[in-house]
Amino acid sequence: MPRYKSVQVDSEGKAFELRTQTEDEKVQGCYIARGVYLIDVGILYFSPEVLVDGEIGLPQILMKHVDVYVMYAVLEESWVSVYTVELIDDMMEVTS
Repeated sequence: MPRYKSVQVDSEGKAFELRTQTEDEKVQGCYIARGVYLIDVGILYFSPEVLVDGEIGLPQILMKHVDVYVMYAVLEESWVSVYTVELIDDMMEVTS
């Protein structure tokens, strides 16, 4: 998925950097910052990382504080976007 940042991981699978995908990664694939985040409320006190389009970049905030919040990359085959309170409520009904 060429428009997403490439997540760089160490030998233990811990994320340590976001970067623009290389041409090889665009073809071969790579971990991307597009997934599930389990967040400690403390992350909300960090300064937001505002992206070019005005969106606040959660992956960028997390990567700036990776020394406090260790993250592991997880390979997923598919996902469902949940980005509003209403969608969270819908998912809670489906999964309970």
